[in-house]
Amino acid sequence: MTEYTPGAQRPPAPPHRPATPNRSTGPSLSTLNAIVWALVVVDVVLIGIAIAMAAQFFSGPSSNQVADDRTPGSSSPAPDSEPDGSEGQEPDAEDLADITGAETFTTPTGNIICTISSTGVVCSIAKLNDTPEENPNGCEGFIGYVVELRSSGTTLPCIPKSELPVAAGDGIEVLEYGDSKTVNNFVCESSNTGMACEDSNSERGFKLARAGITTH
Repeated sequence: MTEYTPGAQRPPAPPHRPATPNRSTGPSLSTLNAIVWALVVVDVVLIGIAIAMAAQFFSGPSSNQVADDRTPGSSSPAPDSEPDGSEGQEPDAEDLADITGAETFTTPTGNIICTISSTGVVCSIAKLNDTPEENPNGCEGFIGYVVELRSSGTTLPCIPKSELPVAAGDGIEVLEYGDSKTVNNFVCESSNTGMACEDSNSERGFKLARAGITTH
């Protein structure tokens, strides 16, 4: 300790330094407010998205979407599908049949339908084991679903897709397995392996089955 001598000049006092404010280590109030508002905005956006998704889910597909799911003529079989007996039509056999002498019959399964008359026989099959090739050799349709027998021999006509054969409906005579039908010189016999028809004069004929058509 320095001794003070009267009359001596006192040493100058040290300069006054302002007190340094305490620095806070946490975020300021303005920063906390900004974070809170940001969270509020995010919550509002998420609630809006949830409401929109719920409304879309419960409203179901629109009428336009339902219509787009249906292709024109959707009730008809696809071009590469096998006829299932629900579409098409029975073959037209008027050119082979006498108006008063024709007889139409089917196998017990209804898969084969035949019309026999004094001028010939025409038979069709609704389902085959293998779908024939479409549009072969200039045919705009299928060959192999219908076979015709005349005195001149057998032919396999081209059948348009819209006229593919169908299974027999009610009201058509059933030719039981082992039974036959004869008109003039044409005869057809039903069996569990298919339908066989022949011209007794020329011995030409065919057999129609799920495996296909064979001629002789």
